[in-house]
Amino acid sequence: MPVVYDTLIGEPPEVGQVSNLSHDLAQLEAMTPAERAGFWLSQFDRCIRCNACRQVCPMCNCPTCLYERDDSLWAGMGIEPNEKRTFHLGRAYHLAGRCIGCNECERVCPMKIPISLLNRKLAKEVEAAFGHRAGGAPMPSPFVTILSGEEVRP
Repeated sequence: MPVVYDTLIGEPPEVGQVSNLSHDLAQLEAMTPAERAGFWLSQFDRCIRCNACRQVCPMCNCPTCLYERDDSLWAGMGIEPNEKRTFHLGRAYHLAGRCIGCNECERVCPMKIPISLLNRKLAKEVEAAFGHRAGGAPMPSPFVTILSGEEVRP
């Protein structure tokens, strides 16, 4: 049941699990930093930059996505390895504290990149550091309030 909504029509559908989420996260956390880096770089390198993950994400709602600008100083729209890596890492950080865990990004990925695994890891870190879990209470991400100087109140 959504915490905040404009209009709720009917009952929310049952949502199945993408995979054994806690098991996958435990496996990721058991890796050494070098193994994790190798794992993610190999995953990001398979990306074809179709932007399906970004298009389906209910939390990706910037008017102009930084990664779709052809004049960006940070990353272009190309499919070179560094651009793909920058896209995925930048998107993950942008969603940290905002990802609601719907796992649609992973479901629509034609390359089967475990994008939601990265989002879940960052969500876990944000919850440990700030006590905030996206979608749990009608409040902004702690990053918004910290950067603006506001006090975070659940």
